[in-house]
Amino acid sequence: TVDLHGIRFTREATIKNDTTLLEKARLYERMECVNIEIADTVIAITDVEKSEVLKRNSKAIVKIIPNIHSLSESPLGFEPRKGLLFIGHYLHTPNEDAIIYFLNDIFPRVQEKIGDVPFYILGSSITKKIKQYETELIRPIGYVEDLQPWFDKARVFVAPLRYGAGMKGKIGQSLSFGLPIVTTSIGAEGMMLENGKHILIEDTPIAFSDKVVRLYEDVKLWNSLSKNGQNHIFQHFSAAAVQNSIKKLFDIEKTESHYE
Repeated sequence: TVDLHGIRFTREATIKNDTTLLEKARLYERMECVNIEIADTVIAITDVEKSEVLKRNSKAIVKIIPNIHSLSESPLGFEPRKGLLFIGHYLHTPNEDAIIYFLNDIFPRVQEKIGDVPFYILGSSITKKIKQYETELIRPIGYVEDLQPWFDKARVFVAPLRYGAGMKGKIGQSLSFGLPIVTTSIGAEGMMLENGKHILIEDTPIAFSDKVVRLYEDVKLWNSLSKNGQNHIFQHFSAAAVQNSIKKLFDIEKTESHYE
């Protein structure tokens, strides 16, 4: 379950007050329940999704294998960096929604307090809705082959996701680069992240913009989140941290035959 689509579409339908989306959510919910029922083992990506699978079928065998991230050392600290960063695939509607929400409700407040800060938008399939916001400061870059220079140049990663499900790869990726993050409860979901220690979490536009400004200007907080974020990735989402869970999964497959 990369993410449980029934949950994601239900959250989107609620935000947009869209009955058609709600019907789509119910369809995916039924499909997922069937898949859970017939599977020998369900692999969930977070403990939150494991609990949701078990709500749908209390007898399901559920193992957790999260996203895996490699740490990347950056040569740059706080001072040389400038700008905000987001990455995503924009045909995935939570990402497009997050950008539009950020540009309309959050970014203007940030600019009022810290001036002309650039906002870099990375990732594939940038939509027309996003491109229409392009200015000298709002930069829809699109797909880039090498992410390192972009994560090295930006000072703050923003992920104002209003809906979604599963473990958000962009969050783990930014933490692995040591780039501190401001996100929402949805963005941080399922990753055992502590607000103020590993990441900053806010769900309203004013509070979100205030945290972006604070993180952009506070070198002590920036350094603390950068270090703690990378440590968290190493402890929970590195290859070394996850390999034992993968080994146990395949040990089960070796010892339990469903065809005898």
